[in-house]
Amino acid sequence: MQRTIFSDFLHTWMVDKNYEGAWRRHVDRNYIQHNPWVLSGRDNAITALSAIVPFSNFTLLHSGFDDDKGWAHYRWDAPNTTMPNAVMDLFRFNGTCIVEHWDVIQSKPVTTTNPLAMW
Repeated sequence: MQRTIFSDFLHTWMVDKNYEGAWRRHVDRNYIQHNPWVLSGRDNAITALSAIVPFSNFTLLHSGFDDDKGWAHYRWDAPNTTMPNAVMDLFRFNGTCIVEHWDVIQSKPVTTTNPLAMW
C-alpha cells in the first residue's frame, strides 16, 4: 500500500504539479524535514514549494520503495538557473503518511571531466 501511495504522491507532485494536493493528501502535518533551507512541518514544505514548483520542470528518472522508505531521482530544471540539478529525495513513511524527508541536490557544472550524463 505504501508503494502505491508513494507513486501517487510523486505523480501528483511532479507530473500534475499539484504539490499542495500531494503534500496535504500524503504528508503528515508534523513531518520532519532535513533540508537545511526548509523548516519541518507540512505547511512549511508547501510554502517553500510554492516558490519553486510552478516555475520548475521535473523529470522523474528513477524511483523505488523498500521497507518504509521511498526514493526518487530526478532532473530539476529550476527557475533562474542556467544549468539543471540532479536530485535524490528520500521519504520515510509511518503507516500511510510520509513523516520524514532527506534530499541531496547537485547542480550540473558548466564544464565536466566525466563525459557521462548526470541523468
